[in-house]
Amino acid sequence: MRTPNNAYNLFTCLLVSSFTFYLTYFLTFFWLGALWAAHHAEWRFVRDIDHGVVWSMLVLLFFTSLFPYAARLVSLDFWSRSAQGFYGIVTICTTAANMASYTSIVRADPDNNTLKHYVHYNRQMMPIDLVVKVIGLVVTM
Repeated sequence: MRTPNNAYNLFTCLLVSSFTFYLTYFLTFFWLGALWAAHHAEWRFVRDIDHGVVWSMLVLLFFTSLFPYAARLVSLDFWSRSAQGFYGIVTICTTAANMASYTSIVRADPDNNTLKHYVHYNRQMMPIDLVVKVIGLVVTM
C-alpha cells in the first residue's frame, strides 16, 4: 500500500501555507523562554522585594501577555507592516519593562552584592539589545 500523491500534496500545501505561523510561534516561544530563563536565574539571588518590584513585574507580565496577539497578527499576514510594527512595539515594551524590573529588584535589595553583580552582568547588553530592536522597528516601518 502506498500513500496517494494527493495526500502528499495536501500535506506539503498545508506545511507551506502554515510556515509563517510556525516560524512566528517558534521565534516568540524561544524569545519568551529566554526571558523566563533569565528571570529564573535572577530570582535565585533575590532576598527582598517591595511594591516597586511587584508593579514592575506586573507591567512586564502585561506586555508579555500581548505576545500571543502580536504573533497571531504576524502569522496571519507576515509581510504586513502594521502587524510587524505591533510585534516590534510589544517586543520593545517588554524589553523596557524587563530593564525596569532589574532596576527595581536591585533597589529593593540594595545590600545584596551577589544580586547586584548578576544584574550588572545581564544589564550590560540590554541597552544594545533595545537599540537593535528600535532600529528593527524603524526599518520595518
